[in-house]
Amino acid sequence: PAYMGGVAAPPHLPPGPPADHGLWVLSPVGAAPAAPEPARLETDLRRLAREGTRTSTRRLALRARMQAEGAVGPTWDEAAANPGSLADLLDALRLVDEPELAAPLFERVRGVLAASAPAAQAATRGRFVRVELSGPARTLTLAEVEVLSGGTNVARSGTASQSSTAWDGAAARAIDGNQSPRFGDAGQTHTVEDQPDPWWELDLRRELPLEAVVLWNRGDEDGRFAARLDGARVRVLDAERRALFEGNLGRAPLDFARIEVGSPEALLRGRAARALSALAGPAERVHEAVNELVMRFDDPDLRSHVVAALRDMPFASWPEPARETLGRALTAYLEAAAGSAFDDAHERELLAFADELAPQLAPAEARALRLARRPLGPQVIVIRSVPDSLRYDRAEFSVVAGRPVELVFENVDIMPHNLVVTAPGSLARVGLAAERMSASPDAAAREYRPDLPEVLHATRLLQPGAREVLKFTAPTAPADHPYVCTFPGHWLRMNGVMHVVADWDELDEPTAGDPVAAPSGRRFVRDWTAADLLPALARRPTGSPPAGRRVLELASCVRCHPVDGAGGRTGPELREVVARRSAVDLAAHVLDPSLEIAPQYVNEIFFMQDGTLHAGRVVRESGGSVFLQQDPYSELEPVEVPLADVEERVVSSLSTMPSGLLNTFTRAEILDLFAYLESLALDPTRSIK
Repeated sequence: PAYMGGVAAPPHLPPGPPADHGLWVLSPVGAAPAAPEPARLETDLRRLAREGTRTSTRRLALRARMQAEGAVGPTWDEAAANPGSLADLLDALRLVDEPELAAPLFERVRGVLAASAPAAQAATRGRFVRVELSGPARTLTLAEVEVLSGGTNVARSGTASQSSTAWDGAAARAIDGNQSPRFGDAGQTHTVEDQPDPWWELDLRRELPLEAVVLWNRGDEDGRFAARLDGARVRVLDAERRALFEGNLGRAPLDFARIEVGSPEALLRGRAARALSALAGPAERVHEAVNELVMRFDDPDLRSHVVAALRDMPFASWPEPARETLGRALTAYLEAAAGSAFDDAHERELLAFADELAPQLAPAEARALRLARRPLGPQVIVIRSVPDSLRYDRAEFSVVAGRPVELVFENVDIMPHNLVVTAPGSLARVGLAAERMSASPDAAAREYRPDLPEVLHATRLLQPGAREVLKFTAPTAPADHPYVCTFPGHWLRMNGVMHVVADWDELDEPTAGDPVAAPSGRRFVRDWTAADLLPALARRPTGSPPAGRRVLELASCVRCHPVDGAGGRTGPELREVVARRSAVDLAAHVLDPSLEIAPQYVNEIFFMQDGTLHAGRVVRESGGSVFLQQDPYSELEPVEVPLADVEERVVSSLSTMPSGLLNTFTRAEILDLFAYLESLALDPTRSIK
């Protein structure tokens, strides 16, 4: 089952909790230590795939096994014997990007998607979800509870209660979207300690077809409290409180456990839809994948999964007939839904998809689709962070004046981000205020949101993997409203414009988003501080340099810093940096990049006379102009800014290097990183690739 407990890394794999390091260095990007013989390696990988403590470990092990064998047949055939194992494998396939693996997997996944579910296997339709602990002295703490219906989390539209409350750990915290494993981040429930049979309950307000319940565990203080959730019982009840499903967790994982409550066939087909979309690119079968998914839109058990899978593929890659077919099907579905509430989470996602699809259609079809969706609910805009890029996946969107809006922000990056909607013309004022407040001791507690009247709406500071919905009424007057991330160092690049238009006919054609905005696959671990890491680094780092090289890549360091000439050009060569700084000094600067900024890497902001602004690092200044490198992640030609058009020139106090780069890594992974950096200083003739 997906929630089975875990084990430590086998002795034949490189050490590291909980074996993720070893799995990464077994992949082509790392240089593994002496590899075990194939039979022993296969045994180890099979064991980790079944018993890995973390979900990421199990998925990485499945992928690593196929890589090691150079074939998909043995792994697939073994998983296909058990629905739970096959479900795990289908999730793992979203990590596969090798064409030689993706092509045969594509055909197998398409077969799962094409299989029809038996009529007798009805979906579990539940209203109440309970998490219970049995025993005379138990404490129940939950970081988050997600209830999936049609692939969408519907828990946040319900109401929560629990047996008792302590330490301000209210029941509603489990459905607030905050998955942080740290209790101090104010997102976890907590019952009175050591009480008999504590429980937590969610009322979804009505019966819904349910697929899975995901329990996010408390994981701070190196997992000290994780075992509190051992043996938890999950129950699903109908509207009459009759039990429909009951399952036991067993040993609690360090991150999250997914408990399947729906029929196995529906489970597999839904996951197959997402896997098919992920494999389509590397297998060079995008047109086939789109057609397969579009033809299943009318299947009520698959519709939400189909929409999610289609949104993972940019519209530009779709065959035109598929867009037209889906447009007609979606229009007919929305017309038939006229007069219904259409207010649960996956119905809202469908409205957002309709808004994204409409501009891809011919004018008459686009108008018909917009007319069908308009009465069913507010405008729904979905915005994601783009991994490793300090930008949103949408640079602009439009809303109708005076109409309700639901703005969904999903952080799929490895860094924390927020989304702040501001008054017209106030981007610089809000951004500079956020920059100034970064030095305040309470800035983190205030989530880096400036206390200004120009701040109209704002999400919390979302850690990696988190999601929040902003609900508001659009301003009544047409205007352009900037939106921005106010986390330190982000505002200059991570911003966009919300256009407010007078009526529906003026609505700009929205874009579907950036296809590179795929989840990073890493979850928030801890907001690391100097006190957490510097004592260990004061001694010589004891981690694994090969694993540390992979951490360097996952943390996006090589996008700016070259190593032996390979990598970005924004920052200094890493060998030069580690040669003049100790591990403690280097860690202090990674944790607080603005602690000291070398003159050649200072950012400047140029406020122009026409009301626009330019920001970046000055590459050169000549002929009455300055030339700026505006994008630290690319090597585009510098932008010329005529000084005669500049109204004000300001030196930024924040580094281009963002904060929070280590927040999705464990202590062991961070020690691996610094062991790798030390290896560059100890051996200047070569680096570990």
